[in-house]
Amino acid sequence: MTIPTSVADGVVLVQPQGRIDALTSDPLQAAIDEFLKQGETRIVVDLSSVNLVTSAGLRVLIHTAKQLLRKGKLVLCGLNPTVREVIHIAGFDSFLTICNDLGTAKQKAKEG
Repeated sequence: MTIPTSVADGVVLVQPQGRIDALTSDPLQAAIDEFLKQGETRIVVDLSSVNLVTSAGLRVLIHTAKQLLRKGKLVLCGLNPTVREVIHIAGFDSFLTICNDLGTAKQKAKEG
C-alpha cells in the first residue's frame, strides 16, 4: 500500500491507495500515529484511491478518532460507494465527519 502524506495549513493529509485490510492497516496506523506523536491534531484521510476497507481498516479509523476525541478532528473524504457502505453499515458515519471532496474536508478539519 502506498500512503502519501503531507501537512499544509495545520492539516495532515493522508491519502492511502488500494485496499485497507489486515495486510495494510498496520502501515496506515503507523503513518497516522507518527503525526499524532508530533502533536498534529487535525487529520484528513482522503479515501478516493481506496477501493476496499475491511474491519482492520475500520479499526484504524476508530483508533484515530478516539485519539483525537478530546482535542482534534478526523475527517474522511472521497469515499466510493463501496467504502461508504462499509462505513455506514459499521455505524461510523454517525460519529465521523465525512465530506464529499478534499477542499471541504480540509475546511472541516480546520474548524475543529
